[in-house]
Amino acid sequence: MLMWNWSEAGDQTENPHIEIIKDEYLVFIRGDIYHGLYDIKADKTLIDDRSPWHTFIYSDEYKAIQIEPTREERKRLLMAWKKKTLHQPILDIIESNND
Repeated sequence: MLMWNWSEAGDQTENPHIEIIKDEYLVFIRGDIYHGLYDIKADKTLIDDRSPWHTFIYSDEYKAIQIEPTREERKRLLMAWKKKTLHQPILDIIESNND
């Protein structure tokens, strides 16, 4: 198995697919957010969070929230967290390879 990811919170479930980028990376995308990255040449999974919702909920960042967020606030916070901890690091790796 290269990557395994599911949306237990039902978020970003639209258009799940895998793209090959620069003939080097397999990128798992759903809801326009990069969720997983596999390096084809190195034969190695670089980024793979099997349960982003649980990682987010048990993160120090979430625990630091003083007041329990509403469902809509939690959804917004999760999206921002995914962009920061999954999407952007994957994009950084892809963009750093200038081949």
